[in-house]
Amino acid sequence: MTIAADSIQIRRSAVGYIFQRAIELQRKDCLAFYELLSAEIGDYPEMHQDSATLTLRRHTAPDNVAEVVVNRMDALQPTGAQVPIGTRFLFAEQSSRRPASEFSANADIAFEAFQQTWGSASLGRVQGVEINIQGTLAVNHVAGAPGLIKQKFLSGATDTGHLGREFPAATIKLVSGLVVTPQPNAAPVPLPSAVIDLTIEPFNPDQRLLFFNAVFQWPTAQINLADLALPAQAREALGGRTSLELNQEMNKPSYHFDLGYNYVLKNVVPYLCSLAR
Repeated sequence: MTIAADSIQIRRSAVGYIFQRAIELQRKDCLAFYELLSAEIGDYPEMHQDSATLTLRRHTAPDNVAEVVVNRMDALQPTGAQVPIGTRFLFAEQSSRRPASEFSANADIAFEAFQQTWGSASLGRVQGVEINIQGTLAVNHVAGAPGLIKQKFLSGATDTGHLGREFPAATIKLVSGLVVTPQPNAAPVPLPSAVIDLTIEPFNPDQRLLFFNAVFQWPTAQINLADLALPAQAREALGGRTSLELNQEMNKPSYHFDLGYNYVLKNVVPYLCSLAR
């Protein structure tokens, strides 16, 4: 049983930003954004807009979709009223055959057009950044990806017989905490100040493939170090600071996407391949 690292196929790439202020989407602004975007990275034939959401979409093949979404985020109050709480920007491509570097560059262009249209004065500070990378790997197993997951997670020490029934399939979800600072003398932690979610399951259209969904989040946060149970060495390494501000600077989409993409290649893929040994 093996997993071929070179069989990786990226199925979806996305980058999103959340800003602290909610904007009202005016028609003239949406058209200006559309024109800026189209002039740089091609036309988006489908355009849908209302007071809360702008969606630009392009289909280049039945399963290849590129989209840009700008929307006002609302929260439901106990009274039932919807209250605006922020603005989200999303740039995504599904089933693209283009290299990751091209997605990364186009995301920068789209984000620059977004900022040029609405501006930081309207949007306020960034509250968080999220990257999503979905992909598949080929599993060389007589029962495909379901067989791999059953063998590695549903048998032996984790015998599902204790649950009183058979579970032929499973979705595995791994969730990391927010790494504030590496421990002294420890190996460097990839993507400090980021939260990582990794989901693994068989790929429904083709059970010979193992599907992974990697989500990377960089939340903006201010942490009071007095509230953390840090070892003395860690506190000394922080130089007597009483608080940490995380992810306060707003970086381009390519900065975050390249970090996430490299993490997938250097960490996620080797981990998944190791499951088949």
